[in-house]
Amino acid sequence: MSCFEDLIGAVSVQVNAWLPLDLLQYCLTHTQCKLVVLDPERADRLELVAHDLSVDGGVNGFLVFESHEGKGEWKGMQSWNLALENYKGDSCKLLTNNQEILPEDNATILFTSGRRAQDMVDHSHIDLFYQGLRDFRREY
Repeated sequence: MSCFEDLIGAVSVQVNAWLPLDLLQYCLTHTQCKLVVLDPERADRLELVAHDLSVDGGVNGFLVFESHEGKGEWKGMQSWNLALENYKGDSCKLLTNNQEILPEDNATILFTSGRRAQDMVDHSHIDLFYQGLRDFRREY
């Protein structure tokens, strides 16, 4: 997890990008993702269910990185670069908003890469803190 995710109060959901479409859709719907960030290849695949993910899964937007490597436009999705160009808000406010993240709040959600991909493991902020502390103690 990066500092950016902490700053905006986001929880990263890491899904095996090679899963069949129905399992990708399940993972994104099950975790109620608000923003899906993907590459052109996944955009090609998810374009077919983008509307369903918005209606059933609560997805508010899709951002495609490196969109110049794909077909460039996907229905219901926006390129990362275009989103940055069109953003009119004050990005500094993201840094000043207190997201009130609690130690037991999810920090990241992982899905197993098994055939079903329906087994989910979540890590709270406190879990990641203790992992980091343990690693630090081993080094010093």
